Amino acid sequence: MKKIILILFGFMLVITVFSGCINNEEMAVLGPEEDIFEITMLNSPDDYSIGGNLQLTFEVANIYDYSSPPYATSFFYRVRDMDMSGTIDPDEGWQSKTSDLIYEGQKKTGTITFSIPGGNGMGNSYHGRLEISHKYSEHPYIKFYLDDYMDFTVSYKNPDSSNHEPTLGQISGPSSAMIGDPVNFYVNTYDADGDSVDVRWDMGDGTVTGWKRGGGVSSITHTYYTAGSYSVKAQPRDNHDTGSWTPGKTIEITDDGSSSNNLDITIKVKDKETDEFLKNSVVVINSVSKNTNEDGTVVFSVDSGTYKVEINKEGYSNYNEIHTFTSDTTLTVALTKSQGIPGYELLTLFFALFVAVLVLRFRGI
Repeated sequence: MKKIILILFGFMLVITVFSGCINNEEMAVLGPEEDIFEITMLNSPDDYSIGGNLQLTFEVANIYDYSSPPYATSFFYRVRDMDMSGTIDPDEGWQSKTSDLIYEGQKKTGTITFSIPGGNGMGNSYHGRLEISHKYSEHPYIKFYLDDYMDFTVSYKNPDSSNHEPTLGQISGPSSAMIGDPVNFYVNTYDADGDSVDVRWDMGDGTVTGWKRGGGVSSITHTYYTAGSYSVKAQPRDNHDTGSWTPGKTIEITDDGSSSNNLDITIKVKDKETDEFLKNSVVVINSVSKNTNEDGTVVFSVDSGTYKVEINKEGYSNYNEIHTFTSDTTLTVALTKSQGIPGYELLTLFFALFVAVLVLRFRGI
């Protein structure tokens, strides 16, 4: 009986040791005094209305030099209202990106959508702060450490009923073109109040431009790489209001035959850490699926155009990106190994051995 108690005690001791290995990696390694992330804002927010939504797009870089595993962690983010009086609890309002780990030296893109609060105290502008954090453990509570932040200001959109919305004329431009040929479109801008008018374009192939000052006439040059029919539209805005999209102008893009499957796209898939090429990786382009060969390579023949490239390999994170191919191209993709639970396999083996020992002991063997 004493031997059985000793065996059980030893088993519980091993469980305790291994449980320390599988704790949340931020809690195990990251402390409150460590700067882990840097943030870069990728977009300038548009004008806002009280109660409306804004979306911020940002890039987070893992700048921490880990001396020991784990090599990746997740980030948390929030927007703070810098106009409102009073303090905000530093552990409130964080949104998690726990499913999107950032490795040492790696960058990730994130977005946050939030509503503008009413009663802002700065008149015609709203002042906010985008904050990035990592989480660490300070038993028995979970705390957040502010790594980096960026302040931003957006203008208040005045719902002035006396203002007249800007308008646009009819879009002019070609009704047909060949794949790969640049095409030009033009539209006249009008504003009854004499305000300056900005214009943005929707080219019908997924391309939407940013706002550009019209100056009476707005123009755009665009190139299509896939045959088809596209509807081109434009939208105006002045200092107060955003106007409606114009009716679409149709352009037919045709292929003269020279671009039909004339591109060889070579995809090479490798391990990000070891640089070893990965065979039997599943690569999908334009709904065609192929497996990489022994040297981690596969070749596709496609037309000039924009395609989604998907790569899947068991035990690795998936790859899903958009690429535009206009010439023969070799694309090398480095996949990151999926994060498993450290020590899980060894813990399972130990448990099986422990059960076997107990069975043998009770049978008197």
